Amino acid sequence: MKNQSRLSAMMGTWTVNADVRLDVGDYGMETYVVLNVMCDPLKSVNGCEGCSEINNEICLRDDVGSTRCGSMVTDISDWSDALLYVYFGVRLHAGYPFNKDELYSTGGWVGPYSMIFAQNETATKNNGTLLDSYVLRYVQTPAIPYLRMDPDNTLMTYNDFDAYFGAGAVEYTTHLQNQLNGPNATDPFEKYAGNCDNGSVQPYLPILYFDFLKDQKNGVEKLNVRLDYRVLVFPASTDTIYSLMPKLQSKGFPFSGPYCYDDDPNRGWTVDVSYDSMEPSLASLVHSCVEGLPCTPPGSDACSTCIEIEIKAPGKATTVHVGSLGLYFFWIACCIPAITYLVVQNLRLSTNIKKDLRTKIDSSECSTSLLDNNLNEKIIKIGPLESDQATTSCHDGTISRTSQTVTSK
Repeated sequence: MKNQSRLSAMMGTWTVNADVRLDVGDYGMETYVVLNVMCDPLKSVNGCEGCSEINNEICLRDDVGSTRCGSMVTDISDWSDALLYVYFGVRLHAGYPFNKDELYSTGGWVGPYSMIFAQNETATKNNGTLLDSYVLRYVQTPAIPYLRMDPDNTLMTYNDFDAYFGAGAVEYTTHLQNQLNGPNATDPFEKYAGNCDNGSVQPYLPILYFDFLKDQKNGVEKLNVRLDYRVLVFPASTDTIYSLMPKLQSKGFPFSGPYCYDDDPNRGWTVDVSYDSMEPSLASLVHSCVEGLPCTPPGSDACSTCIEIEIKAPGKATTVHVGSLGLYFFWIACCIPAITYLVVQNLRLSTNIKKDLRTKIDSSECSTSLLDNNLNEKIIKIGPLESDQATTSCHDGTISRTSQTVTSK
């Protein structure tokens, strides 16, 4: 069973930063990778019984709500535990005689990638120190094909993006991710080293491991974080940095290669930003932002400020500014009941007057046919709020009428 408190501890911004300077010569390298992990609002499934996420299985739900175990490699999921954004940059400086500065960067945040917190229950068995263990697993979702490259990206061209940060990279990583930390794990870059027999080198996306440990001295729970990430760079053969990379590697910079890229066995290199908080490292990792480096994706910043929910005490009206158009409709809403009331009262008054007039005429000696021919003409002249209270008499088959004004009450 996943521990929700521990899952919450993995959320937020993680910054790995390294600034390497050589004590001989004017050489230096500054590199950083910033990972932002946030909860996925589409999270709806917490797992299926017997479905092993650590082995690339994922719980899927069909149209009628039934669940089954699917594959992170071949199946499209409509949910995940978290969303991951990545921002990477490296600045290289070579002094005399090169006097060269190169900056490689994603230029902005890449993502979101959909992730599952896969719990490694096997690792915690019969281990009194390791309390809980998780690894971030990539899953295929409908949004993955829409990953886009930032216009300021200097790591690669648009045509290369899909294979290195886009949908192609996600697909390759899902195939590879459950093999990277196994007992028989091998270096996936090795087959591309120094030869082009297997084509261009294929990088994988960052893999994060979280181990919750019990301190043997005081029993306090600690978190160990490991990052497995090697960022591919491939300078053009015409660039100065192309010939400079082997020299920088020999001077102790954290580069691996060369690897095959675009039929050139010496063009591909990786900047190794892997990190283990339990091991000595040139880099530092903090669970926070670092001044001067990217902090959070724009979407996260916007959603934290654009939606503000105010809780008010019940039973009181809330005043809403509706503007002139709103006041117009409010006036109509008030007038309609009043007009309806006046119309109803007017109809009632007219009906009473007609009834009274009919009674008086019927009691006279006038002929029925004459009454039928003249009644409507006389009644039409009755107004809505004032009417004539008529008295009638018969003279040679005609109706004479005297009236007295009666005001409606």
